[in-house]
Amino acid sequence: MTKKILAIDTSCDDTAVAVLETAGNKKIILSDIVSSQVKLHAEYGGVYPMLAKREHQKNLVLVLEEALKDAGLLKARSAGAPERRNYGTKSKTLEKIMGREEILRPELLGFLHNYE
Repeated sequence: MTKKILAIDTSCDDTAVAVLETAGNKKIILSDIVSSQVKLHAEYGGVYPMLAKREHQKNLVLVLEEALKDAGLLKARSAGAPERRNYGTKSKTLEKIMGREEILRPELLGFLHNYE
C-alpha cells in the first residue's frame, strides 16, 4: 500500500514542508521546500522571536502550496465546483482555533477554499 506523508516544520528561522511517499520499505521524497529567515535575522545577531513568528505565519501557506504543487498533489477548485462536504464546519473550527493568528488564519482559510 502506498501512503503519502505531509511533514511541516517551523524551527527557529526556517519554515519547511516536505511530501514523502512510502510503499513498504521504499521512501521517496516528492518535494522538500524550505523558506529561510537567516538573512532577515542577521542584522539582529541572532533570531528575533517575534519577527520569526510573523515570518512563519507569512511563509507557511506559500511553502505548503509550493510543496504540494511540486509533489503533484494540488488541484485548484474549479469555479463551478461544489465545496467539499463539511467545509463550513471545518472552516469555523479552524477560525476558532486560529482566532488570534491575524496573518496565518486568512491565508490558510483562503488556501483551503481555493484547492481540493
